[in-house]
Amino acid sequence: MPAERIFARDYGEAREKFLSASAIAKAEHREYVYEVSGPSGERLTTDVVWLGDQDSRNVLVLKAGTHGIELYCGSA
Repeated sequence: MPAERIFARDYGEAREKFLSASAIAKAEHREYVYEVSGPSGERLTTDVVWLGDQDSRNVLVLKAGTHGIELYCGSA
């Protein structure tokens, strides 16, 4: 598969890919909106999804996009 189909070109596309994958997986989604806008005026959020049983004794936490640019790899 070409890299252009896997990796996003910008924040909005990366977020869209992440949320789409989350919906396909039927993950619970929570959105935390920032009061500031991005460089292009876009709305900035932290999106959190939960997969699996919420009563689990063990969980694995993964994060991507903490500093911005790694969002592109994380959403792929």
